[in-house]
Amino acid sequence: MNSVFQHDRFLLREQKWNFAWKIYVENEQEQELLLIEGPPRRNQALCAAAILVLLVLVFLLRPEGPSREVWNLLTLWITAVVVVYAALHASRWNCSHLTFYRDARKSKELCNVAEESWSLFRASYKLRDAGGVCLGSLHRERGRWRCEDSQGHEVCRTRMVAGAQCFFVTETDWKTLGDLSLKTREAFSRLYCILDLANDPQHRLDSRLALAVAAMLVPKLVGMEPD
Repeated sequence: MNSVFQHDRFLLREQKWNFAWKIYVENEQEQELLLIEGPPRRNQALCAAAILVLLVLVFLLRPEGPSREVWNLLTLWITAVVVVYAALHASRWNCSHLTFYRDARKSKELCNVAEESWSLFRASYKLRDAGGVCLGSLHRERGRWRCEDSQGHEVCRTRMVAGAQCFFVTETDWKTLGDLSLKTREAFSRLYCILDLANDPQHRLDSRLALAVAAMLVPKLVGMEPD
């Protein structure tokens, strides 16, 4: 395993106002470890397309100035866009793949997550290293995630608890292996999701699997934080 994954705590920071899904991973000293990059955000792309279509409609229907009927159409269209955006923003389960890079310059790919199957309530992903070797799998189910190793044995599940924390626990003894929590680093006034695996000194949970699940959950946890 690459040394960047051999830490007890990881700080994950999502880059907002960007079409691509980017999460920067740092150590406790806020030194760069990884860049996790996903596909373009579908909700932002949808809104951009809707705004473009809206402008075209305004131009084509009445270039000299919109009438009352045009204003009604615009109001209906904007309302539909807002409703669809809110629904997509609330779900946030719109990631088909993730790529782990060694730095922000994407000089070296370390591993990647690819979607195997997807539905509204279930999805499955495979975690592979840069050479294509399977490292494990992730399964999103109703209200939880399950992680399996490369042999298909379940390693952990997640639980959402008060305080927007997600705990990684084993199926047999339900021991807490780690947690993912939303915190603010006051020194820098930055909002981070902190993945804490200090309760797992024997490394029963592969940190690469934990980071993959955490990357999926970061936008959801950040969305719970009031502006």
